[in-house]
Amino acid sequence: MRTPVFTALALSALSMLALPQSAEACPQERVAWLSSTTTNLYDQTNLEGAMDIASWMGAEVVPFYSNFDVNVQLTQCFEIVNSGDYDAIVVQPATSTGLLPCVAAAGAAGIPVVASDLHLGDDPTSGEIQVPGQTGAVLVPPSEVGPAFADIALDRCEGVNPCEIVLIGGLFALVNDQLTLEALEDLADNSPNIVLTEIEEGFYSSDVAYGIMSQILADGGTPDIVFNGGDQMAMGVEMAIADAGLPEGSIDIVGGGAGEYGVQAIEDGRWYATFVTLPYDAGFLATKMAIKQARGWYVSDTGINPVTRRNFPYMLTQDNLNEEFGCFYPQWPG
Repeated sequence: MRTPVFTALALSALSMLALPQSAEACPQERVAWLSSTTTNLYDQTNLEGAMDIASWMGAEVVPFYSNFDVNVQLTQCFEIVNSGDYDAIVVQPATSTGLLPCVAAAGAAGIPVVASDLHLGDDPTSGEIQVPGQTGAVLVPPSEVGPAFADIALDRCEGVNPCEIVLIGGLFALVNDQLTLEALEDLADNSPNIVLTEIEEGFYSSDVAYGIMSQILADGGTPDIVFNGGDQMAMGVEMAIADAGLPEGSIDIVGGGAGEYGVQAIEDGRWYATFVTLPYDAGFLATKMAIKQARGWYVSDTGINPVTRRNFPYMLTQDNLNEEFGCFYPQWPG
């Protein structure tokens, strides 16, 4: 089984990045790291990357959690800026636009703000700086997710009529999930054989997804594919299918995040695919950028796509994982 070895990842990443020879000469910056929940293993891996590079550079990361509430996150952000106790902010924004007043205030106060994993601004096609006060971004542009899911549906549904698909999004307040829904709706509208039968919100919870899928099956639903906004939810879907007594692989499961569990499930033939993200790299690189900016150091690239940086595809599938990307190591448990 593949196991994510974060120490090795950190050393590998450090070897790729230009860093000072000694952290002892650096000031002890405090970086506020804003995210949603303490229970999400994906977010905690992002935090682990942030803490690893901060420790190496002689800085400190302080986490804040909003439980997916943009108003809570906005209040936290203003308190961070107004306190004068923080030198930089790394944020996984609860929404793409809800934090913009605080990001602008941070910019006016000279506090760098770097978006990690989730973008800030109105343009979902861009992984670059979009709004006043923002100083960097390390993420996959949201517009890449929906087409990748739609391509999987087209491939899997070829020659199947009807081909029924279910979408369990993570949180439709997030642009990633909105655009995935739009892409699948457009595909269904323009493909006579493809039917989008269920659209649900799973809140990145395996338990919630388990309940959703159990109800779909209890109601007589027989989807060909279940798309999930995160591997956590795909795990719940898999358990619901098994508990319903259906054969393994009878319904194609597509996850998101390329966690350890999901990648192993693809290798074993239990899942069809998962969308690739690299949460450790995102936290590591975003925090490195924020600390350098807080120190007034030059940053050559303020818009980094962590997936294309490592030359990975957006979708790991049964075919390309075994044939082309056998060296892929997940960065979070899943």
